[in-house]
Amino acid sequence: MVNFIKSIIVFVFILLVGMVETVSAAEYTAGVSLSITEEYNDNIFLDNDNRKSDFITYISPSIDFSARTPRSEFGLGYGTSFSFYHSYSDLNEPSHRLTGRGSFTLSERASLSIADTFVKSEEIRDIRGIPELGPVTERIELMTNNVTGNFSYRLTNNISYSIGASYFILDSKDPDFDEVSTYSGSLGFSYIRSERITYTISARYAKYDYDLSSDVQEQDYSLGFVYRINPTLTLGVTGSLMVTNFEDDGDSDTGYGGNINFTKLFERGSLAIFYNRTIIPGLESRSPVLSQTVGLNLSRSITNRVDASAGVSFGKFETVLTDDMETEQKGINFSLTYSPRQWASLLISYSFVDSDDRIDDTRDYYNHIAMVTLRFSYTKRL
Repeated sequence: MVNFIKSIIVFVFILLVGMVETVSAAEYTAGVSLSITEEYNDNIFLDNDNRKSDFITYISPSIDFSARTPRSEFGLGYGTSFSFYHSYSDLNEPSHRLTGRGSFTLSERASLSIADTFVKSEEIRDIRGIPELGPVTERIELMTNNVTGNFSYRLTNNISYSIGASYFILDSKDPDFDEVSTYSGSLGFSYIRSERITYTISARYAKYDYDLSSDVQEQDYSLGFVYRINPTLTLGVTGSLMVTNFEDDGDSDTGYGGNINFTKLFERGSLAIFYNRTIIPGLESRSPVLSQTVGLNLSRSITNRVDASAGVSFGKFETVLTDDMETEQKGINFSLTYSPRQWASLLISYSFVDSDDRIDDTRDYYNHIAMVTLRFSYTKRL
């Protein structure tokens, strides 16, 4: 599987490089960064019955390269993080993140974008950032790879369509978890009714290929709109019909999904309130999961050098057509960033998660994480 993932990354890299215009016409930029983080985690194994806390030091170097022409842009980045647990050194394991991205203007009406992201990590802070995973209820080593492509074409000044495709894999060495590959394709249309309102219609097909359980097909049909109430206030609403089919036994489920997004812009910040209801592949569940999340995010620039952000969220996760999973998670996060120089910043952050397994109480846990990160970066045009 690892060789297969590497071949995908190499393929996307070659494709992106090949599509960039003449080398002599491109502007090249290279960047390097180094982050040093000290973290306190009061429950490193996410187990309330056997709570273990530790201080963890992370040393995280990264590099990034980009090329830009009048009609295209390409980027490639790699970062690794070396962890040093003060009491549980057997958990010391580097994490890896590799990204490739490209956007291309094919004509005045057509554009293409391609992206690939590979992540290998067992750190909780990395795993919680993967929405397709579902609720994180124990420590695992996880590998993901996500390849996406999107083609958009403007038919008129007001009407455009887009065609998308993606391949996403979730894999873990833990035998209790099921590897799942997701193949999906989508078609969408948008109509700009006026300066204030845009209507959308889309259809999506996805296949979840599980190694240890029944493969599943999902179809989503969506209608929505984005309404700009005023220059600083925007409301987006999407409703969808979701059809889920299990291939082995022929069972199916039909439900509703969608999202609501409310955004308010301030002179020095923004407020976002959201609700999302969708189907995700999951990993622990070995079957699709109905995910419902609601939350609020606030960001604000306190001064020219100090930025702050805070958020609260609530999520409910249930397996489709089975009683294998019913988990609720509440979360709080806060961060403060001080940037005395363009090349240096200091980040202080705190997060709290309370996970409530409604089927198995032994899997309940709560987790506090506090971090201080010092980051140095340097970018140069070549």
